[in-house]
Amino acid sequence: MPQSTMQVTLPEMGESVTEGTIAKWLKQPGDQVREGEGLVEVTTDKVDAEVPAPASGTLVKILAEAGKTVAVGAALAEIAVGTDGDGAAKKATAATPASEKTPTLPSPASDGGKEAPTLPSPVNGGGKKTSPVEVTEGAELLAKAKGIDLATIKGSGPGGSIRRRDVAEAVERQTPTLPSPASGAGDKAGSIPLRGAAAALVKYMEESLQVPTATSFRTVRVDVLDQRRRQLTQSVQAAGRPEKISYTHLVAFAITRAVRDAPSMAVTFDRLDGNPARVARG
Repeated sequence: MPQSTMQVTLPEMGESVTEGTIAKWLKQPGDQVREGEGLVEVTTDKVDAEVPAPASGTLVKILAEAGKTVAVGAALAEIAVGTDGDGAAKKATAATPASEKTPTLPSPASDGGKEAPTLPSPVNGGGKKTSPVEVTEGAELLAKAKGIDLATIKGSGPGGSIRRRDVAEAVERQTPTLPSPASGAGDKAGSIPLRGAAAALVKYMEESLQVPTATSFRTVRVDVLDQRRRQLTQSVQAAGRPEKISYTHLVAFAITRAVRDAPSMAVTFDRLDGNPARVARG
């Protein structure tokens, strides 16, 4: 029998931090928790952090779902302090078959809540945990929001781990065409809402437009580039064409090659319904 019920609130995370967004719950209702153990991951405009359990017991209720933005001091969950773990163990056992049916995403009730979620290795179709692939919380959230199957993504992180940018690039590949400027609905199809530090950066960059600008000049030697430009111009003229290759041509060529090799360079910022968003322009 529980001795008492305690609320878990969003703690202060800095002088200017007034709210945070729920990134991912590390525990689910019915799970036993220990004092100091991570319960939920929260992202703010300053830091990403775990909110620990204030006492040992059983998580009985989640009050703020993933993706929700809450103010500092707001209630996130309720813990039954001193609850016997039998009920939690039974719920964890009952939840095991459900997790086996969906091997593409890790079970939220799995042990080691502080570790990043993992995916079963593609080579063993049985969903066994022989060679797990690490998935960051940002990648998992974005994949859920955009309907991306994490099993189809090749991670770029250490050991093949899947990062948020890997999922973002998968979203961009699904929307390769440039939407029409007149169709606001089309922009939303390839957009990803920005939260936390990314949204704060947008705010500060917009505010910087009101600050007087300063220009800084740097001198860089481009002997090799100039030599190559002259060679290209000579080749063009030898072919009977009047055009000349300029530095602008070479810079533009380099940019187009870079965009092809790194699709994220073609991503822009926009505001959709007043909220900052990352938009894949193709």
